[in-house]
Amino acid sequence: MASTIVIGMLRFLRLPHGAHGTERRRRVPTGAGAGPSTAAMSVPPSAAAIKPAAPNVPRRPGTTFEREGAHHTGRYLQRPRSEPRITAGIDRLLEWMVRVFLRQLMLEARGLQARATILLMAIVTIALGLTGMLFLRVTAQMISRGAEDEARMLAKALASACVDPVRRGDREALRRIVDSLMTQHSLAYILFTDIGGEVLACKQATPGLVGRWMLPGGAHASVHPIDQPALMNDESGPRIDVVYPAMADVELDAGRTSTAVGFIRLGLSLMREDRALLATTRQVMAIAIGVVLLIVPLGFEVVRRIVSPLNELSVAARDVAGGRFATRVCIARDDEIGRLGESFNRMASDLERSHEALMKLNAELESRVARRTEELGEANRLLRIEIAEREELLRAVSHDLHAPLRNVTGQTMLLRRRIASELAEPVRHCLDRIEHNVQYASDMIDELLELSRLRTTREPLAEVDLEAEVRGVVRQLESELERKAMRVIVDRPLPTLRVERRRIRHLMQNLLDNAVKYTPAASGDRPGASDVHITYVEAADEFEFRIADRGVGVRPEDRESIFNLFSRARTRFVSQTPGKGVGLSYSKSIVQLYDGRIWVEDNPGGGSVFCFTLSKSAMRAAAGRETESTPPRINVEEPIHVG
Repeated sequence: MASTIVIGMLRFLRLPHGAHGTERRRRVPTGAGAGPSTAAMSVPPSAAAIKPAAPNVPRRPGTTFEREGAHHTGRYLQRPRSEPRITAGIDRLLEWMVRVFLRQLMLEARGLQARATILLMAIVTIALGLTGMLFLRVTAQMISRGAEDEARMLAKALASACVDPVRRGDREALRRIVDSLMTQHSLAYILFTDIGGEVLACKQATPGLVGRWMLPGGAHASVHPIDQPALMNDESGPRIDVVYPAMADVELDAGRTSTAVGFIRLGLSLMREDRALLATTRQVMAIAIGVVLLIVPLGFEVVRRIVSPLNELSVAARDVAGGRFATRVCIARDDEIGRLGESFNRMASDLERSHEALMKLNAELESRVARRTEELGEANRLLRIEIAEREELLRAVSHDLHAPLRNVTGQTMLLRRRIASELAEPVRHCLDRIEHNVQYASDMIDELLELSRLRTTREPLAEVDLEAEVRGVVRQLESELERKAMRVIVDRPLPTLRVERRRIRHLMQNLLDNAVKYTPAASGDRPGASDVHITYVEAADEFEFRIADRGVGVRPEDRESIFNLFSRARTRFVSQTPGKGVGLSYSKSIVQLYDGRIWVEDNPGGGSVFCFTLSKSAMRAAAGRETESTPPRINVEEPIHVG
């Protein structure tokens, strides 16, 4: 972007050459024998009254004269196209200066000091280049205008002085004048023609310069345009070309007037001026190079004084980032960089204080964590001791409670065997009730013991096929299912989970046993009306299982309390059905081991739907804990009956 702007500015300052700052183009004949062409030309005000001296002069091809003015048609001349080529070369040079010098060097420079120095050099170089180009352009314009004025004045003076030889056609006199002029002035060529364009005298410093204006036949030359100096430049060097008429006073019927009797064409060489301009250009370039060479060390020193504090700040910032918060910078300046250094020192001081406070807090936190860890370790040790003592107490209580119960059972059995025939019916009935209550109390003790173990210890995990476990439970309930004409139907194949096999089986056993126990026997005319259906739904982080029955259902007011220990639904059918109120509480505890929930819903067709969820993340966490510590193994074949 910057290079484009600079190049545009340089092109804008490239002013055109020629008289009055305008560039005139004229077609150049390919040679002396080139055919004429016709075009209308304007006549300068000084030649508005030009009249032909001889009305019967034959008209030459490409030339026309009229009484009220002079309209000249013929081959136009054009300045050679060398200047556009020079302009294109300047464009390419400027583009190289800007794009290569600025862009390439800036890209190669890695440090701020080098970049700033290169940028300063580039700015100075471009400024000097612009100033030098403007100076040279203005100088060239002044030289061009001065040469045009000189050529016009010389042509006008020669035209006035040579009117008589031109009118008489005195070739010898004109030849002497031409020879004299070529030695006295810096002329590239000079030629005199009559009013018809016939060459009267001609001389040129370099062969071939005059031939471009010669018309077919070689005796006549083009005399256009009149009094319009033009800058020309070719292999012979730069020059000013001008044509001026030789005016003579003649007497006509209308009075005395001036008319053209011939023309003078001369080319004023600018070789001397060109050499002077070249010398000036070299001087300007030498001065510019000297200024640049002087600016380089000065600019480098200025940039160094600016960049050095920034380098110090950069090093200090790296030290602070590395944890050396005591680092400070010493920049004794009153400018923005000095204020930046002060701000950095304040920031470093704040960071140092914050770091010290953080280290103190960290040490205190570590001390607290160490104390809490020690306390937790002691608490865990005491908890393990308490759990062990509780287990021992439970075993002792279980043993102590079972011992008298076994004794009562043994005494009743002994009594039956010895005097069974002597006992009356009421006595035998009392013995039956004693045995039943003893068994009930024994089962209650076992269930409470198992519930206590469930909440304190975990069993080994295994890949459990739930559908296979359901089939095992169904085999245990086979007689009851046949008696009530019921079936257990798995609507969707159940998954395989990594869980505690015995407890998950007890969970399914409790729920299926309740579904069968609290469902009345089906009537013979409605087969399948009491079937139990099992299905599940897999979500993003849990499995939801549903067991639907056609039993008596659960009232809304009992749906929360039935999962409490020793709590049952308060209905007549439930009260007449054997149960202890422990099974659903046991099932709830198992589900909670896996961060799950258990609830009951109404079955739209009658009965209840018991639902529970098992969390996948809880199962993964249990598997992770198992890899860290292996719990004591428990006999998974130990039968547990929870009613």
